[in-house]
Amino acid sequence: MSVVLNPARAIGAAPPATDARPYPAAVLGWWALTVFTIALVVAYADRQVLNLLVDPVRADLGISDTQISLLQGAAFALFYATAGVPLGRAADIFPRRAVIVAGVLGWSASAFACGLAATYGQLFLARLCVGFGEAALLPAALSILADYFPPTRRGTAIGVIIVGAATGNAVATLIGGFMYGAVKVGAFNWVPGIAGVHAWRAVFFLISAPGALVALLVLTVREPVRRALPGGADRASLKEALAEFRARAGALVPIYVSLALMGVSSFTMIAWAPALLSRRYGLSPSEIAAQLGLIAMVGGVIGSLGMAMIGDAVTRRWGKSARLALAAVVALTAAIGAGVGLASSALQVSLLAGASTFGTAGSMAIASASIQDVVSGRIRGVSAALVSLAAVLVGMSFGPTLVALVTDAIYHDPAALGWSITTVGVPAAIAGAAALWWGHDSLRRKPELAADSGY
Repeated sequence: MSVVLNPARAIGAAPPATDARPYPAAVLGWWALTVFTIALVVAYADRQVLNLLVDPVRADLGISDTQISLLQGAAFALFYATAGVPLGRAADIFPRRAVIVAGVLGWSASAFACGLAATYGQLFLARLCVGFGEAALLPAALSILADYFPPTRRGTAIGVIIVGAATGNAVATLIGGFMYGAVKVGAFNWVPGIAGVHAWRAVFFLISAPGALVALLVLTVREPVRRALPGGADRASLKEALAEFRARAGALVPIYVSLALMGVSSFTMIAWAPALLSRRYGLSPSEIAAQLGLIAMVGGVIGSLGMAMIGDAVTRRWGKSARLALAAVVALTAAIGAGVGLASSALQVSLLAGASTFGTAGSMAIASASIQDVVSGRIRGVSAALVSLAAVLVGMSFGPTLVALVTDAIYHDPAALGWSITTVGVPAAIAGAAALWWGHDSLRRKPELAADSGY
């Protein structure tokens, strides 16, 4: 742990002393990582299943693409991102396991409420509450994992948990599509409350159910002792936290800018690729699940976990700035994947979506690990919450809605959805890669911007 009483004054000083205590047993860390990855899979499934149900929800509630895009993006992102900072601060102060359990139960109940919504306004409110609950998970989970894993293994650990995000998107497509088809033929009529309801509502009821089991799993995770801070403290004051952010802004700002831009590219594809396959090629939710879900899962796992592991190796060999250089190269893959407007078949759309998922998941996993390289242990919860503020508030709020606006206002044709995705997603990914390279250059020229990695 970096012993930094005043980060603004300490940058450029001699390397500080570190917390010499051994990390907890590896098996405890890997169990915590497994539980949090499962939790993130469930969270993303509850969050993203709406994307598979765009046309059924749109038809049932009589709403437009722009209104749907607000449900996909702004309705969720508004509370998710803004609540993330105070909840991240709570993770730096209160027992982190309790913060996560409260969040899991909150988002699961809210996902269930999505299925009960009778009006657009009610569904919008339920989506807001899903975002609030999910905002508790990642800051507290990353803070716990950083007390279980040393810096040389932390990137891999972050990559594993981000697999949960990528896999959750695919699970939403795969399981959601299966559930939708099964409900349509009455396979779930034995479940109380399912018979006779619209299939899209039943999917929300069913997919929210695992949340209670996840909350119980979280209770099996042992809360690790926080790595010691100066004077034996285990948390920093708000003034000290803000001072450290200001001191390290030269490295942090480019990373957060990149996360926002890659978030736009990512959520553009996540939100609209299923609708593109439905509208242009006539695929049903079950067919979309079988094709797009599997390809996206493979791309997400290879991108987030594979690139995170390579990022750890690159960092050991060439230093912390090299991790961001790798992220910039990986991000360019997302720009290629966003070119779905050029696709001439459903399979090409799915393959390009997989490339987009690889590029966005990989670059964002590496960038998230780079943030842990830069900050000290005292502000891990808040720094992780700011990832959500950047990637979700900007990416999820603007990405889906920009595509809908381009479709409605520029192309004037719902069938031009592929070109709308390309129009928004390609520039965002290229700009995100440029921001990552900016961060790499800042950290290469001023390596003292990063905290001592031994925290």
